[in-house]
Amino acid sequence: MWYHIGVKNKYLRYVDKHISRSYFESKNVFITGGNSGVGFELAKYCAYLGSNVFLLCRSKEKADKAIKEIKELYPTSNVDFIPLDLADLNSIKECANMVKKYDVNMFVNNAGVFRLPKGETKDGFEITMGTNFIGVYYLNYLLMPYFKSLNHKVNVEIMSSIAAKLTKIDFDDFFSLTKYKKFKVYARSKLALNSIFDKYVEENNENINLILTHPGITYTPLILKAYKNKVFHAIARGFMKVAFHSASKAALSALKGLSLDKTNKIGPRGIFGISGYPGKWIIRKYKKSDKVIEVANSLLNIK
Repeated sequence: MWYHIGVKNKYLRYVDKHISRSYFESKNVFITGGNSGVGFELAKYCAYLGSNVFLLCRSKEKADKAIKEIKELYPTSNVDFIPLDLADLNSIKECANMVKKYDVNMFVNNAGVFRLPKGETKDGFEITMGTNFIGVYYLNYLLMPYFKSLNHKVNVEIMSSIAAKLTKIDFDDFFSLTKYKKFKVYARSKLALNSIFDKYVEENNENINLILTHPGITYTPLILKAYKNKVFHAIARGFMKVAFHSASKAALSALKGLSLDKTNKIGPRGIFGISGYPGKWIIRKYKKSDKVIEVANSLLNIK
């Protein structure tokens, strides 16, 4: 069935040709931030392939709207909602406890924030690093022992960004509070996020496939929210349609990563990784990954 709102037939043809339906059918797939953007498009692909999809996000209202859209596309699909606010450690704990009630086959760390004004999470961390890295790290810290206990493979995907290649972390100003610049903080948060991938790869857990993915540069509601200037929107809509790619196409890289039975790094294969169909993402391990994890453990009082 090649019917998918907002997706050209060629994208579903790609799915039919390159993705094994049997690998996804009846599997439980959990997607943080699955109610919009790349996460929502990934959720639709998984529903198309017959997965049981769980949307982990803050707003029940937005989740219900997303679920309704998916069910209108695929009436027999199973889609559910689990509350999660990555800027609230208590919410993360509650979400982890709910996830542990299920047999998890795939878990996608997709949710994040982009270019927010300086602010704090509910626990006092700078909002961008606190959400994109601290929140994601804490969620995986709570869930990974459970994933390891399962008697089958679990694919754990981390959605990073090509922005991670453009920066380095200042450990004397971990939250970038000095001369705060929105994009710089975002890029650093994504570089820190890659350390989670590095940490669990080094542990060599036999039943965990780790996938580090970046979606390219995508015109999504996240960017609309970050750049509120109407002139920017008018220019960006035209330019991005030519230079970048849609959330639907970007989600193919995330889907391809989930379909692999081994640890890997995935991203668009177009020029500079900005857009395109899935290919390998060439990015080296961050030399200071261990130090990033040490900082996170200290902030979260993890011993």
